[in-house]
Parts: sequence; structure tokens; C-alpha cells
Amino acid sequence: MIARGRYAELLWWLFDDRPTDDFDDQCLCFYVEASQADSLALDAPADLGPPPHGGQPSAFNRLLHVVHRLQDAVDVAKAGPWRFRGDAWPPMALVGIPSPDTTIRAACDAAEASALPDDVPVLATPLWRYRRWQREQLSTMLPFLPT
Repeated sequence: MIARGRYAELLWWLFDDRPTDDFDDQCLCFYVEASQADSLALDAPADLGPPPHGGQPSAFNRLLHVVHRLQDAVDVAKAGPWRFRGDAWPPMALVGIPSPDTTIRAACDAAEASALPDDVPVLATPLWRYRRWQREQLSTMLPFLPT
């Protein structure tokens, strides 16, 4: 099967604001601080609707894949010269937002991501949308802070 359609949406956001909860259950969205989004070519407006039917794994499985890619990016950066680096992502942090009433900055502060250098991108993703067992699994992986 060839996966088609949108994988995730990057939303530039003021981290002092609360995140939107106006997105489809299968839309995987990541918030990026407006000041860090300057160099990104983001679609405007963002598409927060459902991905095309049958085109993508669930939002939860896509989020797990992103977490593993971020972990791999740190491993590649530490690896010796024999490790293939061609498809590695740049190191970045990923923080979970526990509820739509929590500002993204509060979630970053709780995860200690606010202490990262300014050149380390910080993404935040809503966790309240997932089932309890999924949040429990994610709690073993998030926050992810590149070290």
C-alpha cells in the first residue's frame, strides 16, 4: 500500500496562547513557536480536516513514527562516520500538551523544553485527543528533549 495524503500539519502558534481543538481526530498537528517558524514554508491556511480515507495510518501511529524519527536523529548525530545520515531529521524537541486549557508555553515549561537553546526547534502536540492507554504509552516517550 502506498500512503497518500497529508501526514501531519505544522501550525505556527504563539506559545502563550492555548492550542486550538478544532481539528479532526485523525489530523496529526504539531505547533511550532511563531518565532521559530520564520524559516518554514507552511501552508496557509492549515488543513485540519481528516486525511483522505485509507491514505494514512492513524494519527497515534503517525505520532509514534515521528517520536522514533526524532530519537533516531539524536542517535545519528552521536554515531560514528559509518552511520548513514542522508534521511536523518534535525534534532528537535517534542512536547505533549495535556489539555486544550493548557497554554503551549505551560506545557513546554513543565517539560523543561523552555530551557533549550533557541536554535533547537520545539514542537508541541495535543495529547488529550488520544485514549488513556495511548496517552500512557506516549508518557514513556514524551517529552522528548534532544540531548
